[in-house]
Amino acid sequence: MARTRDIRSKDDFPDWMKELKGFEALETSTEGDSDGETWRFQLTLPTDMAALVEQIDPLIILAVLLGGIGQIEEKIGEIVRFCRAQGRTWTQIGEALGMTKQAAWERFSGEE
Repeated sequence: MARTRDIRSKDDFPDWMKELKGFEALETSTEGDSDGETWRFQLTLPTDMAALVEQIDPLIILAVLLGGIGQIEEKIGEIVRFCRAQGRTWTQIGEALGMTKQAAWERFSGEE
């Protein structure tokens, strides 16, 4: 999936989206210990999307989800590199990710 925008804070939204319903309710925070070593991602959405639309424009939800995907992808890559440094095989990593070792290697090795 091609990503063109990395949304990590309210400032990262395009100006026109800042005028949409529910934007003002978005909260951003940095959580972690004093060294900032804790990484956390949490998103809570109701199962009834129709009820949600009364509170927030779905375009905002899409942008927030996309930003979360980007952060998760970065963290997965970081953990894969750590696993390799700890001696884990591409087979083990692939199985943990639900893919073949070849697919894992192609996605995360950084080699062509």
